[in-house]
Amino acid sequence: WKSLYDPFQLSEEYSTWMIMRPVQFKLKPITNTPDSLKTIIELEAQPHVYVGKKPKSMEMDSLPPFEWLQGPDDGFDITLFTEISFDEAKRLAQESIVGQTFSSGKRSVVIEDLDFYSRGRYLVVKTKLSGSYDGTVQLVGLPQVDPTTGNLKMQNLDMEIDTKNVLYKSAAWLFKGTFNDYVRKAIDENLIYTMDYIKESIQKEFKNVKLDRDIYINGDLHDLKLKEAYLTEEKLKMWISVEGLISLDWIKLDEELSGD
Repeated sequence: WKSLYDPFQLSEEYSTWMIMRPVQFKLKPITNTPDSLKTIIELEAQPHVYVGKKPKSMEMDSLPPFEWLQGPDDGFDITLFTEISFDEAKRLAQESIVGQTFSSGKRSVVIEDLDFYSRGRYLVVKTKLSGSYDGTVQLVGLPQVDPTTGNLKMQNLDMEIDTKNVLYKSAAWLFKGTFNDYVRKAIDENLIYTMDYIKESIQKEFKNVKLDRDIYINGDLHDLKLKEAYLTEEKLKMWISVEGLISLDWIKLDEELSGD
């Protein structure tokens, strides 16, 4: 029970971690065959998924009262609390956006660097450009959940007033050439990619995940949808609805079973 409050790695490649944080569990009456025991455990939890550095273990709650499970259900429907640090979002965005060229007529700029930070509910995107315009451009937008697709998108990403004033004087073609739309589309694609790799990493890595000695988790995701998102000073936090099947397996090695 205590280990469910410790982080375990879902994906090394994407630096994705999960803490189950259990709240309640129920057990179906155990049935047996000559070589196995079978039961269904219903675990009510508030799972947290973290992208970036390994999080600290959560403080363990007291054990809940035991209850027998009624009914045949063996699937799960949970809401994952997920957070992505701006440092990790910046790293992912740099891989796909930095180095791209925006052109308008005979002029063009290369995105040399990109950074994120929050301003209340709004996300500020700071881009460093070179080429026909050398300098930085800051855009501000509101991350919102698209109810049709369930993806996170930037709404009304636009240049800051100060940025517009500078560009009107030195590089109005950037503003007139819809540079903000170009960046918004790139960020939207990056956000969709981020959601996809969260799903893929959970699906791929949720196979034979060792939770504790001889205990393994296996999961099969059916559906994943973003329900809500908001910004803090350092992170993007999201609630993701996940449906699927999951099993908790106790696997003993043959040599251990053959001991005295």
